Amino acid sequence: MTASMPSVMAAGSVYEVGGLAYAVDSREFADVVVEAQASHRRLRCMCQAAGVEMYVARLAQTQGYIVKRMPDTGWRHATHCPSYAPRSEEHTSELQSPMYL
Repeated sequence: MTASMPSVMAAGSVYEVGGLAYAVDSREFADVVVEAQASHRRLRCMCQAAGVEMYVARLAQTQGYIVKRMPDTGWRHATHCPSYAPRSEEHTSELQSPMYL
């Protein structure tokens, strides 16, 4: 563990990385996030049984990290998850276009 624990922001409560689940409030979560960011590994938000891919962004001003949802994946999260967002109109209309029917 590093001498000073990095600041980590995460919306969900449990994330999976490398086949292991980590609660946001667990002792090792900050180190797991730092390692995931450094090695470009994706975390999975476990609000759904299969998980939803997330990524780690480094916050330059605070020297911290934030776990963020992948673009256009908010609708894949459980509705109770803080990372949930309804489908955008653009995405919905794409799904209704003839090539998706």
